[in-house]
Amino acid sequence: MSGEYADELRDLANMIPDSIAPLKVVVMPDFFLDHFLYYPKSLEQFKDEVTGVYNRKGGEIAGYRQRIAIGGNAVNTAVALASLGAMVVAIVKTSPLGLKLLEHMAPPRVDLSLVHVDGELSLAFNIEVEGVNVMFGDSKGLDLDFGSMRDKELAVLRGADYVCVFNWVYNRSGTALAAEVFRYVKSY
Repeated sequence: MSGEYADELRDLANMIPDSIAPLKVVVMPDFFLDHFLYYPKSLEQFKDEVTGVYNRKGGEIAGYRQRIAIGGNAVNTAVALASLGAMVVAIVKTSPLGLKLLEHMAPPRVDLSLVHVDGELSLAFNIEVEGVNVMFGDSKGLDLDFGSMRDKELAVLRGADYVCVFNWVYNRSGTALAAEVFRYVKSY
């Protein structure tokens, strides 16, 4: 485990009973690449800096801490559960670059073998000002439907202890995906 909250996650994992370790969880369908900008000054100062750049017809505001992370409700849940010892399978849709980023950034207990790479990378740009997160989302890559589930995904759904469908609001067929996945899982 590494990252900003590694110690806290390790402490929490030590409090969780061993019974979570054999859990098999499927999460779907959202994955975002999150870009965070932490603005340490006031909202008024932020507005002044942005207005100054706008009035100059463009330019850079430099010197502020930024971070890139994998995100989205499904992927964030996968990372959290994996850090607690669960085996998690992510069924998400992204681009080949998105898969490479997931492979690089996700913990080993997150199985990425069922990631669909025939989509686009969904992005979220987050500006944190005065402790408030303002997010600009581009969810173009989230369209996953039940009809695109392959036999191996259906087998994983049948064998899972828990199946989680998150954030279907951005998915054009999200409600149908959730209904069909839950109907399918319930039949087993």
